[in-house]
Amino acid sequence: TICVVAEHIVSIQLDRDFGLSKTVNGLTNTLSILTIVPCFWYSDKLIDRFGHWGLILGGQCLLAFQFICYSLITKGTWYFMLVMPFIKGMVVTLHWAASVDLMQESVDASLSSTCQTLLTWFHFTIGGGIGFPLWSFMYQHYGAPATYRLAAVSAACVVTLLHGVLARHQARSSAEASD
Repeated sequence: TICVVAEHIVSIQLDRDFGLSKTVNGLTNTLSILTIVPCFWYSDKLIDRFGHWGLILGGQCLLAFQFICYSLITKGTWYFMLVMPFIKGMVVTLHWAASVDLMQESVDASLSSTCQTLLTWFHFTIGGGIGFPLWSFMYQHYGAPATYRLAAVSAACVVTLLHGVLARHQARSSAEASD
C-alpha cells in the first residue's frame, strides 16, 4: 500500500499543489522508466551480490528516504521532483526484481505463472485497493508533506519488522544447523 504514495499522490501533488503541466507529470514517469531499465538489466548481479532480502530491505530503506525527500519539496523547489524519479526507479526495481526472482526460486516450476500472477495481483489489487483510499484520504485531509512523512515512517516500520523477522529466521537456521 505504501507504493501507492509514489505512484499516485506525487502525480496529484504535481497537478494540484504545484500547478504543473501534464507534460511535466509525464516526464517524471519517463525518468523513472529510464532508471528502471538499466537497474533491471543488472538485477541478477545485484541479487547475487546482496541477496533477495538485501535488495528488498535496501529498496524499502530507499523508499523511506524517497518519502522524506518528497516531504521537503515545495512549490518553489518543484524542480527537485525531476530528480526523485531516479530514486523511484531504483525502488521499483529493487523490490520487483528481488520479489519475482525469489518467487521463481521458491516454487515448483509448474506453479511459476500462478505465483507471478498472485504477486502482481497482491501488489495492484490488495495493495492498491487499500492504499489508494488510505493515502488519498491522508493527502486530502493533511496535505502532501504529512502524507509523505507518514509514508516514510510506515516504510521504516516495515524495514524494522522485516529485519527482525529475518534475524530471527537466521538465528533459527543457525541453531538448527549446529544441532
